Amino acid sequence: MAHLAADAPITVRPGQGSRSFAREVTRVLELRLDVDVTLGEDAHGALLEAVPSGHVGILVDGTRAQVVVAAPEAQVFRTNLELSGTMAERHRAVALAVEALRDAAIAGPPEGQRSGQSYALGDDHAVAWVYNEPRGGLFGELPDSDAIAKPLVYLGFMGGASTERLTALIGPRLGLGLCVFDQCVVIEGDLPVIPEESEACDGRRVEYRAVSLALRFQLRPLVFGDFSVAVDFGILTRFGLANLLGTTASEVRTNFGLRTGLELGWRVSGPIELVLEAGFDTAITPAVLIRRNRPPPGVDCPPVERLFVEDLVTGWGVLAVRLRP
Repeated sequence: MAHLAADAPITVRPGQGSRSFAREVTRVLELRLDVDVTLGEDAHGALLEAVPSGHVGILVDGTRAQVVVAAPEAQVFRTNLELSGTMAERHRAVALAVEALRDAAIAGPPEGQRSGQSYALGDDHAVAWVYNEPRGGLFGELPDSDAIAKPLVYLGFMGGASTERLTALIGPRLGLGLCVFDQCVVIEGDLPVIPEESEACDGRRVEYRAVSLALRFQLRPLVFGDFSVAVDFGILTRFGLANLLGTTASEVRTNFGLRTGLELGWRVSGPIELVLEAGFDTAITPAVLIRRNRPPPGVDCPPVERLFVEDLVTGWGVLAVRLRP
């Protein structure tokens, strides 16, 4: 029976939802092994064992991890782990399990050992090995299963400032979204408590308080243990009531724009994250209040005035608590 070559390169194949974890395990293995170690494509479907020879399957679900090392002639060496401690300690534990299974694959099962049985690797640690039929079988190649999207929800406190009027922006922000691995699509809304104020040519004040709704796409290119850095971008719309103070005149105004942000996240425990984010909104079609003026004598005002009731660029920051499985 063929054994795994000692100089064979290792390709790590993450299971569903395990790419971030597998990436960190790959970095640990690169430091510990004297062969090439790379992070490959996701493992196919729910069967983690269906990987080629020299590939390592890793599936993490909460505090449980399943590790598989494939060898020639459809041999598969696997084990299950209970994880504890910090994320760095969990990455190291899985990396050590990969090393032990790789050593077992290089040594191979004892002569005459039948499929489906286990044998001792030393120190009374049993390693299971099985045969798996190549993909296809009697019914042809099975299609890959779709990635599973997981929900995201967060509630935060927003603070910002108008770039032209120096108006403070304070209020809550609520977001809902779906994540596939490290990518998320989020719908969020915020409502500043303090309205923006503008001054017309005749000295009258205009208040504008708008609800902001944004659809953003989020990427997490950097993950360091429990910490992550994300960038996001998307479209934004605002709608609110512009009031001319001292009168009953008011109009609903809307706009369209873009929202961009940079985020630092800390996974406190389980799915709970603490998030600090900064960004800015750019109004492509800013809200405008159109007035037909009847100024008092001595006041120079145009017959029709176009009054911008919001800024072209608004900077903001958010401190939020997020649930992200």
